[in-house]
Amino acid sequence: MNCLLKTSFSYLINLCQVIAWHIVLLIYQHEQMPSVFLSIGSNKGDRLKALADAFVALQSRAGIIQEYSSVYETEPWGFEADQQFYNQVLLLKAEMAPHKLLSTLLDIEISMGRVRQRGTYQSREIDIDILLYDDRIINSEELRIPHPRMQDRKFVLVPLAEIAAGYIHPVSGRSIQQLLDECKDRTKVVMCCERDSLPLI
Repeated sequence: MNCLLKTSFSYLINLCQVIAWHIVLLIYQHEQMPSVFLSIGSNKGDRLKALADAFVALQSRAGIIQEYSSVYETEPWGFEADQQFYNQVLLLKAEMAPHKLLSTLLDIEISMGRVRQRGTYQSREIDIDILLYDDRIINSEELRIPHPRMQDRKFVLVPLAEIAAGYIHPVSGRSIQQLLDECKDRTKVVMCCERDSLPLI
């Protein structure tokens, strides 16, 4: 009986060690995943639900959302619309390369009812943009990273500064807070749902 107990105890110790090593490996792999800042927004239908649905879709299809900002109500940028936008910034630990991630984001937009029209700004059920992908600089026909107009948009910079004020823009060499302080955009950006009140995670 004692021998059986000793064997069982030894087995449990070994099992715990294996589990511990697996946890360490998962944490290491998570830390090695690229850090991607995404801007999400909606001004059609139930805007808060659209952001929540996008959040869930990103978690299931694109990676692990590590951080997220409060939700801000913002004026449309570059066009007029009947309804204001809800905007938010997420920090995603991505499970895929930049162009594959872009394709996944476009698929999520389509699944949520987004219809893109080239060359025009318009109201939309959901909009998901890649702002930054680690410190990568990409200039291709399909994708430009960092987002080429992020420094001009308060609806991007305000929520981004909330969660990453000290992050350095890889092209300008300036922090997100510096870009916000220097931004000439005068559209209104008002917090409407504090981060801690959001039932997302």
